[in-house]
Amino acid sequence: MHVDTLNDGGLETWVASDGRTRLDLIPSRGGLVSRWRVDGDEVLFLDRATLLDRSKNVRGGIPQLFPWPGRAPVEGQPQHGFARTLAWTMVGTAAAESSARLECELRSSAETRQVFPHDFELRFAVSVSHERLALEWAVHNTGSASLPLHLGLHPYFRVPLPTKSKARLHHHATRQWNNVTKTEQPAGELDFSGPEVDAQLLDHRPTTVTLERGDGRDVVLTWTPQFHTLVAWTQPEKEFICVEPWTAPAGALETRSGLIQVAPGAVERLAVEVRLGRH
Repeated sequence: MHVDTLNDGGLETWVASDGRTRLDLIPSRGGLVSRWRVDGDEVLFLDRATLLDRSKNVRGGIPQLFPWPGRAPVEGQPQHGFARTLAWTMVGTAAAESSARLECELRSSAETRQVFPHDFELRFAVSVSHERLALEWAVHNTGSASLPLHLGLHPYFRVPLPTKSKARLHHHATRQWNNVTKTEQPAGELDFSGPEVDAQLLDHRPTTVTLERGDGRDVVLTWTPQFHTLVAWTQPEKEFICVEPWTAPAGALETRSGLIQVAPGAVERLAVEVRLGRH
């Protein structure tokens, strides 16, 4: 596998590829993994118009949610935090015969401290092999006070409309917060064929979940124990289903529920693995 850079609509894009697999990472658009293709299968959905319009949040790829997945604790700030809108800095690449690793980072600044008064260094690495992605974070508290950590990711998995009604999320939760009706209810099977689905699965303690796309290929996510909340989201007539591991439910910076505290000088390491399979 080799790593190259290209200009995609004015965006510097780092590409890891071989004859079967391709991964694109765009540091300037929030450290975004914008593409993962395996044997001709575009695993991720991407709305290119939102990618190229810097005034918009990108709809697609794998946006990073930090320092608040979900609603903002500060009035007037965007949902899901600032990490997905800021430019990250590329810090390293490595390539082997059948795999590659790309790494970038985001550091606190005067701009970020205005809405999140903490010093941090957030390093993100993505490793790709044929049918596997490994996403890793190292969150370094560079300040003198405890750092509240609420982190998530927002993968848009491509699910073609002809098979979307057959899609199933095989989860292990018993409770969910329905963000459409604003009610808590038992967690059952989610129906992706009808109206909008926006569900926070609140007690998903097992560290794995399977998305059956309906076309015979599955997406399996596995994560480290810090991730306790799983969000599922889709919209009618859209070719994606988002399956989102979060470290805590929305609003954790306010409620403190499930919030991780990183001591001064300490580093918290988290990871999510995505694998393709068939059934």
